Amino acid sequence: MSESLYWADFGHGVMAPPDSHWAAAVTIPPAVEPCSLQEAKDWLYITHDQQNAVIRDLIRAARTKVEQDTSRKLLTQTVKLSLDDFPCGPISLLMAPVQSVTSIVSYNSLDVPATFAAASYRLDAASEPPRVLLTTSASWPSDLRLQTAVEVTFVAGWTDPALVPDDLKFAIRILLVALWERRGMTGDEERAYERFIRGWTIAYAA
Repeated sequence: MSESLYWADFGHGVMAPPDSHWAAAVTIPPAVEPCSLQEAKDWLYITHDQQNAVIRDLIRAARTKVEQDTSRKLLTQTVKLSLDDFPCGPISLLMAPVQSVTSIVSYNSLDVPATFAAASYRLDAASEPPRVLLTTSASWPSDLRLQTAVEVTFVAGWTDPALVPDDLKFAIRILLVALWERRGMTGDEERAYERFIRGWTIAYAA
């Protein structure tokens, strides 16, 4: 099932950061979901097992939509952020929470990759969105190719379903009902969904 098909007509755009020259891709998805199969079936009043595979797809699609609309990752997953260049200051990781930075790789004008020394930067996980900061006297590489010269790989998301905020779990439940019953949200569901995610959505300064 296509997640983009589920959400094509819902009217929620992915929040864009100030710098549009970026791309983020999940390279290792979560091993578990915030809502278990049995929890979803109980919420939808489903007692049989014939549609288990479909319900799992719906859970994944609902979780993905909440992540897109809030600029958050709900459970442990690995993300690769590609940038055209290093910023003048810290690197914004564009989503939260972030557990750790795995690597920072840059490509020079000859397309040769180089891994930036881990001792030259640190993760500021407390900021929203989290940032990668240079340590004292360190500087970002300057010999870079023109596009997608920087790749930051990091681990994002809460470490356990029990840590995912209840508001975001309720947002997932609203989406599950909408997907299962109508393939789209009613006006009341839309407003309830917005209320649940509002306090958890990361805003970017213009």
